[in-house]
Amino acid sequence: MHTHYSVVIPAYNEEEAIGGLYRSLKEVMDGAARPYEIIFVDDASTDSTRQLLEDISASDDAVRPVCFPENRGQSEAFAEGFRRAQGEIVISLDADLQNDPRDIPRLLEKLEEGYDVVCGWRRERKDSAGVRLLSKVANISRRIILGEKIHDVCCALRVYRSTVLKNLNLSDGMYFMLTGILLARGCRIGEVVVNHRPRETGESKFNLSVRLPMAALLFRYLLHKGRYVKTG
Repeated sequence: MHTHYSVVIPAYNEEEAIGGLYRSLKEVMDGAARPYEIIFVDDASTDSTRQLLEDISASDDAVRPVCFPENRGQSEAFAEGFRRAQGEIVISLDADLQNDPRDIPRLLEKLEEGYDVVCGWRRERKDSAGVRLLSKVANISRRIILGEKIHDVCCALRVYRSTVLKNLNLSDGMYFMLTGILLARGCRIGEVVVNHRPRETGESKFNLSVRLPMAALLFRYLLHKGRYVKTG
């Protein structure tokens, strides 16, 4: 059967969130009434995340877990999920339940207006003041330097036409520069305000120590832009 939607979700030590996310996401995707697959990429979790994903996939053929033998990071997890996606439309989100799957239909509706990518905008963030400040600095910096118009360059909740994800080089953490790369490739990028829920399980894997190297990623992208933007 032809796959219309591919949902890509990196997961690392999210045993408390996986079940709830799967149930919520399945309800939304069943409602879309088109064939879909859900690709969970387990980034070598040390808790029971992998076992839970294997249990879910055993009872649902639409769920396709990918398990890294060692921790590679969120960027590599997204890249692997994108490579394996078979759908015409690719949907991405985080596994921690802060992204709300019920926002997906609105992003898909926006995509039909002629966009190549539609990004979620967490206008009412439920993160700490420090995280919100760092994100604001990143958003403003990239708007000035790269010309990005979106307000939330790090929101994982997005929908893409699969064609724009071909031949991407997301090594060295470049997933976090993806909207800048796609903008440079001439993609039309839209935005929709989405719900952002407080984190109720586990702990954030995307803390201050991860955000500080964002400046280094931006510098690397600018220095080697041709390597990341080229399509061949």
